[in-house]
Amino acid sequence: MSRFIITIKGKDGRRDESGVIGYDKLMRTYFVQGFPDSKDEGYLGFWVGERLEEFKSLDALVEHSRQLGFELVGITEDMRKSMVQEQQQPKVKCVAEQHGLVY
Repeated sequence: MSRFIITIKGKDGRRDESGVIGYDKLMRTYFVQGFPDSKDEGYLGFWVGERLEEFKSLDALVEHSRQLGFELVGITEDMRKSMVQEQQQPKVKCVAEQHGLVY
């Protein structure tokens, strides 16, 4: 799983300079996470791409984030290349698929 630090800007003026974007090989999706809750360490205010094959392209993730009111800033060409390379590796079934829980 690749993980890169980016800035996430909300249309409400919020800003998270420690946002994370990446590609999850087992879930076969791009994801972005940000805005951790200071009261609940395990909770993220913004987390997209947590379902199997939810975003098959980085552009789809970026566009969906925009539709939700979040701008993903600082995605470099090297980050893009790294995530695409990971996506192009042979597919591996996630644990749920291995046990017949997801088809």
